[in-house]
Amino acid sequence: MLTMLAMLLKVAMTRAQVCVRASMWSGVRHLRLVKVSKDLVSDIDDQEAAYQDISGKTSVLSRADWRLMLVRCVCTLCEMKRFKEAELLVDSSLEFYSFYDVKVKRKELEFFGLSAAFLDHNYRKAYDYIRLTLMEKQEWPMLWNVFNQVTLHSQDVRHHRFCLRLMMKNPDNHALCVLSGHNALVSGSFKHALGQYVQAFRSKPDEPLYSLCVGLTFFHMASQKFVVKRHPLILQGFSFLWRYVELRGHCQESMYNLGRALQQMGLAHLAIHYYHKALSFPPLTLEGIEADQVDLRREIAFNLSIIYQASGNTEMVRHLINTYCTV
Repeated sequence: MLTMLAMLLKVAMTRAQVCVRASMWSGVRHLRLVKVSKDLVSDIDDQEAAYQDISGKTSVLSRADWRLMLVRCVCTLCEMKRFKEAELLVDSSLEFYSFYDVKVKRKELEFFGLSAAFLDHNYRKAYDYIRLTLMEKQEWPMLWNVFNQVTLHSQDVRHHRFCLRLMMKNPDNHALCVLSGHNALVSGSFKHALGQYVQAFRSKPDEPLYSLCVGLTFFHMASQKFVVKRHPLILQGFSFLWRYVELRGHCQESMYNLGRALQQMGLAHLAIHYYHKALSFPPLTLEGIEADQVDLRREIAFNLSIIYQASGNTEMVRHLINTYCTV
């Protein structure tokens, strides 16, 4: 399949700076797609003859059959963990007119490219794909989940400006409101973050996450060096945090967040109480996610050990580390 597609995509692969090379792998010769520099790509002198040659090759199979072969080849490369090659194949296909002339089919290829780039940990390329999609489909929650995962793993901050521009065009978009708040909180613009979180809180006051975000933003503002009204900020933060606990219920997650906020405010004696309560709760059970991924006991024990270390209780520190933080 790869050979046939390489023949079909000859001109497109030249534009995408992709070529097919043979290499030995596990004692067997395989064809692989590789990205090469522009000076190593052979120029096509007669473009018209090349396109006529492609037209002849295209007529061997129908357009639907060529597309089906491309999809199967991309899926096969992903099954073999050759995500980089799947990404390069999609890049080349998007340069070929028979694959990008229909918008629906082009979007399907872009989704394949997004998946391959994400699995290849090429988050910069994955961001380019998801950004184009979100400019047309802001109402799909699934796309915002993918966008959040891409930006979470990426070290790039381009998405901050992208979210702000999109927010100006879609001021009522709930996902954009929350993401803009997260971006502002990370960059230290706490007042801007508070405004975004309050907007989300007003639209969905019974959502525990927004009460937590508003409360934590108040704590961050109170933790700044030059604050005029520190105590009112702390009181407002705790009022929202208690609302979060009431909505979320007493569980490992809520007790940990409450203990962590108290520790940040320097109230270590109260933080110890809620950390120990968090240790007494079992981890949450979520469908499709292993319990170890949402178990907070290691984080709770480590934070407790820091508090006990500062007070000189080395026996308790040793007990916590050996019980919860030793592999």
